Amino acid sequence: MQRLASHIHEGPLQELKLVMDRLEILQMNFPVEQSQVSVDPILERLESLGHHLRQQLNQTAAIALEITPELREGLDAGIKTRLEQLVQSGELTLHVIQEIQPLVEPNLNSQWLEAREDIYSFFGEALKNVVRHAQPPHGTATQVKISLSQQGTRCTLAVANDGAKLDEAVFARSDNPGLQSGYGMKLMTAIAAELPEGAIERIALPEGGMRVTLSWTLQFNR
Repeated sequence: MQRLASHIHEGPLQELKLVMDRLEILQMNFPVEQSQVSVDPILERLESLGHHLRQQLNQTAAIALEITPELREGLDAGIKTRLEQLVQSGELTLHVIQEIQPLVEPNLNSQWLEAREDIYSFFGEALKNVVRHAQPPHGTATQVKISLSQQGTRCTLAVANDGAKLDEAVFARSDNPGLQSGYGMKLMTAIAAELPEGAIERIALPEGGMRVTLSWTLQFNR
């Protein structure tokens, strides 16, 4: 969106300004007495149009740069804050184990900021699955473990619970619009596919429970 706004500003809006300049020159060279037509109303209309276009483009640029408040201090801080919110609200009742390390984030890189929003959405969907399917009364889990780590440029986010093994049908795409799990997993898979060397993995743990892992390469320039 930011790139689109920039292209419009540097392209069509500049052409609009040139047209207005030429109209002004035309009016200077051909006074109203000779042409019988005043271009002042046209210029006023074009100026108003340009003003409104710039307002819309500024709003578009602002939306493009908008960052989820929880993520302003980093992905690790956002995950911790979200967990605290869910526990305080009572939505998440499991014992929470956190192994969350800060990443070396290129905070001035717009591509990373966009990717970070997607990773945060992935985390949210993974946690929703735990609440809906593993947490009592829907499941038998007693704890959920959240891990975030980085080795070199390779990063890993994992959400694991100790409940009974879930049927694979839970993760399958459903034709029932009342079930959101199919959409959630589809979204998580799409997020993984968009990240640099992104991969998603669902593993049934030997001791019971399930771990969902997202991994990607942090190859964005600082």
